[in-house]
Amino acid sequence: MASPLTLARRVRRALARRPSDAPLDGELNIVPFLDIITNLLLFLLATAGSVMVVAQVDAQLPRGRRGSSPSTPTPSVTLVASGVVIAGPGGFATADCTATTRTYTIAIPRRDGAIDFTALSSCAARLHASLTHDDRVILGADPNVPYDELIRAMDALRADGDRPLFSEILLSAGVR
Repeated sequence: MASPLTLARRVRRALARRPSDAPLDGELNIVPFLDIITNLLLFLLATAGSVMVVAQVDAQLPRGRRGSSPSTPTPSVTLVASGVVIAGPGGFATADCTATTRTYTIAIPRRDGAIDFTALSSCAARLHASLTHDDRVILGADPNVPYDELIRAMDALRADGDRPLFSEILLSAGVR
């Protein structure tokens, strides 16, 4: 039989080998990190709604009349891969928007791969002068046209410098 002194030593050794509640070496406490991430996510979700309202573009879709055609057709501007096609009541605008023709014509061709938006704005000013009663234009784009070109075309159609042109821009699907 073992003496009480030896039993006490064994108990002390066993207790000394028992793991403590302290974290092991190399183990990270991620609770503060998760607190920060949760707060950041809540902040981003709360501010995302107000930012999206500011970036909104007001546009309308053209309304068709079933079974009848409007008395004066609304002019249309279509962005395609080779340039800009402008169609008004007299037909398609020719190059430099000086006349109209019945055949499909690129009014403003791309130069160095880019659309000349100042030429589009001056052409829209000529078109707007011929339509004294209408401030609407239909804008369409080929699916391959970049979105920023569509927005810049909207800006060019709204004003020529300080002179307002088409206040209502109706969006339409592009046709290939």
